[in-house]
Amino acid sequence: MFNIIVVILQKNSLVTVPVIQDGDFVLPGSHAIIVYLVREYGGEDNPLYPNEPKIQAQVNQRLFFDSGIFYPAFKNQYNPYIYHTIEKTKETEDKMHESLMFLENVLKESTWTAGDSMTVADFSLVASISTLQVLGVDLEMYDFINEWFIRCSKIMCEYERANQVGIDLTRTLLKYSREASEDLNDIYSL
Repeated sequence: MFNIIVVILQKNSLVTVPVIQDGDFVLPGSHAIIVYLVREYGGEDNPLYPNEPKIQAQVNQRLFFDSGIFYPAFKNQYNPYIYHTIEKTKETEDKMHESLMFLENVLKESTWTAGDSMTVADFSLVASISTLQVLGVDLEMYDFINEWFIRCSKIMCEYERANQVGIDLTRTLLKYSREASEDLNDIYSL
């Protein structure tokens, strides 16, 4: 494990994952990586990241929503709970549901998160939504998110394989963080 951290530090001073190296080019950050891969290897005017400025702006906005609004709401709601066994609060839960309502409203208007075609924004957001499901978030009230999620899982190439590793790791992390917390509580109650 230490060797992996050293390699990541050498290539990425932000110490974040994922990070890719393409020749001598190193790039951290899932949103930047997904756009780079489509632009570099996806051919000219790939529908996953279209050249048309208005559609591309929508795709970018959804990526920024995922990283700037949705993920922070998710992190504030679940990281304390996962890592420190602090209970979720009404305030952080409300923020989480506000961000889900934005996505729900987007999907009321279009089949995909940035229009009528699947884009990199859908790939990014489906990973976030699948993580919420692992953590037991009830998404039943979000009809359009649920329809979109099912559509993504059926249409996206290698969806199960691409998402399953992260889902399994999250389940394991949650299980062991709960067990470790219970062990610490037992030790400190002696």
